[in-house]
Amino acid sequence: MRWDFERTPALWSVFRKLGLGDRPRGRRLIVERYDASDVSLREITEAIFELRHPENRALVSPEQILALAASAAAVRDAPELPNVIAELQQLVDEEWDRSGPAFAELAIGYSRNQLDIFNVLPRLLGSAEFLDAICDALEANELDFVNSYFPLDRLALPTRNQLRRLFQLASHKNGPVLIHNAVKAASKNVGWSPWLKLFCVIWLFPELADNRDAIMPVARNFHSDIDAAAQEEAWKAARLDAKTRSVAAVVIDLNGTLRNATPDIRQVYADRLRRSIGNDDSLRQAAIEALLWTVRERQRDTALYAAVQLASPNDRELLSELERHPDRRTQYEAAQLRLAFEDAVDPESGWTIPRRVGISDGLFAMTLFHPETGESAHTWLGDRLLERMIEQTVATLEAEAAREYHRHHGSGEEKLVERFFTKLSTKFEMLDRGLAEMASASGRARRTNISIRYRSVDKAEEGSHGVSRQKDSGKPPPTFSADLCLIVNPMLDGKSLGKRATLVQVKRLYPSKSGPGGWGVSYRIDPVQTSDLIRQTSSAVFLFQGPSVNGRGLPVIPAQLVDDLAHNQVRSGKALRATTIGVASKPLADWFTYDLVALRIGDPYGALVEKAERGPGSDAYDLFRYGTVEVEVRVSDPPKRLE
Repeated sequence: MRWDFERTPALWSVFRKLGLGDRPRGRRLIVERYDASDVSLREITEAIFELRHPENRALVSPEQILALAASAAAVRDAPELPNVIAELQQLVDEEWDRSGPAFAELAIGYSRNQLDIFNVLPRLLGSAEFLDAICDALEANELDFVNSYFPLDRLALPTRNQLRRLFQLASHKNGPVLIHNAVKAASKNVGWSPWLKLFCVIWLFPELADNRDAIMPVARNFHSDIDAAAQEEAWKAARLDAKTRSVAAVVIDLNGTLRNATPDIRQVYADRLRRSIGNDDSLRQAAIEALLWTVRERQRDTALYAAVQLASPNDRELLSELERHPDRRTQYEAAQLRLAFEDAVDPESGWTIPRRVGISDGLFAMTLFHPETGESAHTWLGDRLLERMIEQTVATLEAEAAREYHRHHGSGEEKLVERFFTKLSTKFEMLDRGLAEMASASGRARRTNISIRYRSVDKAEEGSHGVSRQKDSGKPPPTFSADLCLIVNPMLDGKSLGKRATLVQVKRLYPSKSGPGGWGVSYRIDPVQTSDLIRQTSSAVFLFQGPSVNGRGLPVIPAQLVDDLAHNQVRSGKALRATTIGVASKPLADWFTYDLVALRIGDPYGALVEKAERGPGSDAYDLFRYGTVEVEVRVSDPPKRLE
């Protein structure tokens, strides 16, 4: 439906003169047509009267309402003008919730040469929406209306995010006068906070960083007097704060002095920044934002590392705020930093399960937080953080396997263990990518890659002859007796330390109506099977599947100890109580990290390794059909980074 000459003659006439007779058009067209129009106050009054009808109100657009206001602003010395202006203001107020941003955007167009519109609609000039529109136009380099008559003092008090946008746009045309005015307004409202002074130095006065004798730049624009006064006020406030200037200098160093520095500088840099901040919590939080926001690409890793060092769990509110930052990259990195503090804890096992793996060792350290400081490595890997990462990766899935056992126990040992290691393989692929990023971000002297490949021991192979040792006089054990083979291939500086094989027999707990919690009291053990495992290698273990027991999701016990305990409890050695397993075992995560990968278990005997690697007709890369798991650990120099 369009404006009709018979039904709405005033609206039809006014909008026809303004070039808005049909569908609403852009603000540039409105301004051009308005300059040549001769709309009378009587026509405006009649048009406003017609807009009182609900059907007409539903048709009017923000562009048409502002065109009426601009027409009214051109009228001079009419007695009825105040009533018309009041009607227009009421109309805008009623439409503001629906069309406020549109009004503000259109007002930018009128501001080029029709400042009187703000006398008719003062709400426009003092609205947060208008300041947002100014930022949008400034960002698009379309803001050319800030002349000497523009009432800067009537702009809205800027929000923190609007200040951030104006800081970032300070180098654009008309950017300096707007940010100086906004900073002045903010300082009158909340005072000269460390945040305000820090970003004044970083964005507006970098020459002042750590140099109180720098010369203030001269303001040259339409608002030279007003701008110079606001600029001088900000300059003096920042100049008198030596601590803030020192922190700004350290942050700016990443874009200047340290632009080409290697990652090895990261800890020295973080320590210097922390010393510069001291105990000023507000300045510390401002520095975190500065690191996430202002440092350019070349030193992003160092900046994120330093931010991690400065951050604490009490900064969640700050980081949540930064996730709404105008700079999108800052949003993502703040979210990454926040997630590093948010651990999910399984109420049954009490294990901490990290939700994210960060890109620097600082993030890993927070995710795997523990009270010890300076804890040395526990394995030949020589990296305590890496050890905890491996342990936590396995622990996460181990806890999940115990929680879900009641739903899947009927699938059988082989399928359950195959499903577990399939998922573990995916987790290690993610960890491998994180390790590569960590090597780059943290400047570690070496990089570790972990990969897992699968090949299964089917029932036929499990029941076939085992591997003979010299003590067997050439007669191998009657059965291989392994459900799973683990082959660890450690690599140090590109050289293999020798493959080692470990045989795993998997047992599961069966349900029982009379047992505690609906589960059996004991695991079933085959003593002949156990004996055959022990004859082949001392690197043979049992992995027990069942509900979590004593904080262990998948308990692991050496085969020899299983045999000893089973015969101690039952003469036949055919059962082992679950409560005993709960105290005599290690969690799989602990055993996997500090026994298997640490090379404290594993048999280098060539025939055993060959048997574990290549069963009859097997393919080491067929994930679901074959189930040997090969864990390959490589420690080598970090990859060179392309410049």
